[in-house]
Amino acid sequence: MLALSCGLSGCGYEPVYSTERPEIRLTVHAAPYGAPHLEAVAATVSGVRRSLSSAGVLRPGDGYPRVVVEVVRIDERAAGVVAADAADGEARPTARAAALGVVGRAWIEEVERGPRTRDTGDVRRTATYAAGPTTLSEQPRYEAALRGAGHALGQALGRRILGEPETTFEPL
Repeated sequence: MLALSCGLSGCGYEPVYSTERPEIRLTVHAAPYGAPHLEAVAATVSGVRRSLSSAGVLRPGDGYPRVVVEVVRIDERAAGVVAADAADGEARPTARAAALGVVGRAWIEEVERGPRTRDTGDVRRTATYAAGPTTLSEQPRYEAALRGAGHALGQALGRRILGEPETTFEPL
């Protein structure tokens, strides 16, 4: 009985790194982007919408207040290398896998040209894909990895906008 009453009274714990969840319903808008991959922008916006929808604060449409999502850049590097024979018979390093990193940020605008609030700062999410022998053979895997990293980035941005703490280790 004592244990039950202690459990119901609560311990008074409050998260240190989070802020209060927005009390308003928000739309989502993509900022002008410099990244050359529209699919990464679309996946990131979709991820933010999913996070806000899960929390019950997503509003359809494109009005204010809104979350503005910006894809800042896309990084790529070899994740696995092998010495492969080239046409001239010499061994040259060849990528067997690659890691993509999608970097973005988000903020809330309550009115047109108003101040940015709840700016998330730069956030990165990565995905790895197997490199093919030709650029055409690896294109579908590249695009799938790009969409996966973008969607994960969008969900992370949405959680930060909502004030939910998160811990992550992102290589690259």
